[in-house]
Amino acid sequence: MTKYIVSLRNSNQVDVSNGVEELACEIISCISADRHHKSMLTASLEGSSSCTWHLLQKSAIASLEIDNITKRQWVTEFANFYRQDTKVRTTVSNAYDDILNAALKFDRMCMKSQVLKDFDIFDDLNLDKAFDHIGNSSHCAISEVVREIFKVKFFYNL
Repeated sequence: MTKYIVSLRNSNQVDVSNGVEELACEIISCISADRHHKSMLTASLEGSSSCTWHLLQKSAIASLEIDNITKRQWVTEFANFYRQDTKVRTTVSNAYDDILNAALKFDRMCMKSQVLKDFDIFDDLNLDKAFDHIGNSSHCAISEVVREIFKVKFFYNL
């Protein structure tokens, strides 16, 4: 396996990533708690002058190891898992927003009515905690497997 160091890209740094370096950035982007977009990251081979520079600048955030097998696993499986996980999260968020907007519209209608002006739709629907019990631990579970397979180590020196 080849070890890469993934770092935060500085604003004037030119992107010279090849396919595997870009893949390393994508992996760290997906599993990092900070959720840096992959375009904000750069990867370099361990031991390279670029790697040393990032380590000295304390912009390195993680290391990981990639070979042909793990590369194929990412492309054929893990990337799809993360895309679907994002769809689930987005759908839940959009559903809450849609319900809230519909309730607000209904509430405004009631307030304009002579008959229902005292009716409080929000008390009736109890929306403030409606989505509190929807949990999605899939992202964390998938990330743990990815961390093991790619031997990811995060640096906490930032």
